[in-house]
Amino acid sequence: LRKPTRTPQGFLRVDGYASRVGVFEYTNPDGSIRRELRLPEDIFDPASLAGYEGAAFTLGHPETMLTPENVREHQRGTVLGAGRRDGDHVAVSMIVTDAEMMQRLDAGTQELSTGYHVDLDEQPGNDPTYGRYDVRQRKVVINHLALVDVGRAGPSARVRMDAAVQAP
Repeated sequence: LRKPTRTPQGFLRVDGYASRVGVFEYTNPDGSIRRELRLPEDIFDPASLAGYEGAAFTLGHPETMLTPENVREHQRGTVLGAGRRDGDHVAVSMIVTDAEMMQRLDAGTQELSTGYHVDLDEQPGNDPTYGRYDVRQRKVVINHLALVDVGRAGPSARVRMDAAVQAP
């Protein structure tokens, strides 16, 4: 991942890990935990990775998925290209065009969380690499990428902000 840089317009270009493979925990409406398996063949499927290109970069997750009708109120930047595999992670490049989001990044908010649609295979199991799961995610369709305080993918899914960034 490249170090963050400023564009001639004063925007911030950053790289990060948008997501990863493994088992993610979700809370059901009744408060119980559902463990969802995300395998490499699903997460790194070319169609899924292509879906990152042009996706809105938001500050927190919006309450609904983004559409042409609501994107203007949520978008603070853009994912610049398709996702790419980097080990067990999806690497992406983003441009941040919003001053508040740049301040949040500088202040230490750096975890990422992908908003997506998915088909769930309801067959539970025990993956030899990732462990027990209740459902498996398939056909991941990217909607947006969010900067969050704490992401479901864990602290490795984050923006690289380890160097001082100076205006051009």
